[in-house]
Amino acid sequence: MEAEEHLDTDTAAANLAEAGDWLEDVARTLVTELDVVAVGVRQKAPFLVLCLREGLLWRVAEMVRSPTSALERGEEASGITLARCVMEAAAMMWRVCKLVENRAEYGPGSLEPVVIHQCLGSKYYGKERYTPINALMLIDYLEKAIPRVKKLYDQLSDEGKKIDAY
Repeated sequence: MEAEEHLDTDTAAANLAEAGDWLEDVARTLVTELDVVAVGVRQKAPFLVLCLREGLLWRVAEMVRSPTSALERGEEASGITLARCVMEAAAMMWRVCKLVENRAEYGPGSLEPVVIHQCLGSKYYGKERYTPINALMLIDYLEKAIPRVKKLYDQLSDEGKKIDAY
């Protein structure tokens, strides 16, 4: 889809309805507590990954609800901005998924600091220094698995700027 193209009203309505259905499915599965003993107490990384994943799912569920409602009310700037936030959270979830898939590459205890960095999203954790988590870096990472994600992300940014200009 070129930047000048826009979704027709029927397609947009169908996409919003699909997002609403997805949101209802996710809402039924959201976890309200995690049992650290059930996950295991030998290493912290599995529990931290679960906490991060569940936190991101709660965030995505809320952020999908917000832009869907905003777009239904015709509040395009809010809807577009929040849709970008959903893409960023999805990119973070993809990153965490890949960390788990590739956990064998990490030695005992070496995955934990990486997961903590993802959880905190900060330059600093204790005395150790990390590079900050950057949303565009996550989008670029996701682009490797899902081509055109970056283009769609940039397109949302461009559309948001057009709305702000009016």
